[in-house]
Amino acid sequence: MNKNYMEEVAKMLGVEFEEKFYIRDHNDIRISGNKGDIAYHFDEDGFFDKNEVTCSHILYCVLIGDYTIEKAPWKPKYNDIYWYINIDGDVYRTMFVCDNEYDLMFYKNGNCFKSKEDAERSRERILKDLDNIRKELE
Repeated sequence: MNKNYMEEVAKMLGVEFEEKFYIRDHNDIRISGNKGDIAYHFDEDGFFDKNEVTCSHILYCVLIGDYTIEKAPWKPKYNDIYWYINIDGDVYRTMFVCDNEYDLMFYKNGNCFKSKEDAERSRERILKDLDNIRKELE
């Protein structure tokens, strides 16, 4: 019997089986369908969109580096520890408190991560987003 490499491919790309994630194209724009963003996932049978349609052409673009995977935002609960990127690109750890405006803004802006590694992987995107906001205010 031939070996199935889907689990190894998913791990190599930084996602788990059945974990939902998004895809960004070479212009750093999320690939979306008619009804908004399409979440993708891996399972033992392949690489699929939210409608369970095989998306081998998109996987190919990820594998050759034209597209990138963007993990779906983690949803912290009260008192969960999370990681975020500050304006200088440093990674910090803090506790999520639902009535703290900074925690809520970090979460809303996609700067709230379950692990330090997840935050570090998103550093470039967060800094780009912060720079774009800064330019809007000039």
